[in-house]
Amino acid sequence: YISPTYEKAVIDSEKSRIDITFSHYGKDLKLLNDNADYFEISDGQVWHKAKKISVSENILSVYYKENIQPDKIRYAWSNDPCNPPLYADNGLPASPFIEEL
Repeated sequence: YISPTYEKAVIDSEKSRIDITFSHYGKDLKLLNDNADYFEISDGQVWHKAKKISVSENILSVYYKENIQPDKIRYAWSNDPCNPPLYADNGLPASPFIEEL
């Protein structure tokens, strides 16, 4: 078994949203909770917590504050990410990542 892995991201600036596609997710990605704090968006100077998250099949949507010009996104980027929200349907958590947009 393999954890869900970041594949690519697409910014929808009109909706202040980043759609992230994952591979190795099984049938569907699942959110065990709606804690968006595990997702952070950088504007090049400061990391901002995401406002909201949602998932559909293998795409996770991360919503951010309207005044941000995102240049990076990261997930579960800490020494001990307890209770992360994003899992595959096989029960494995998504791997932490940091990616340029």
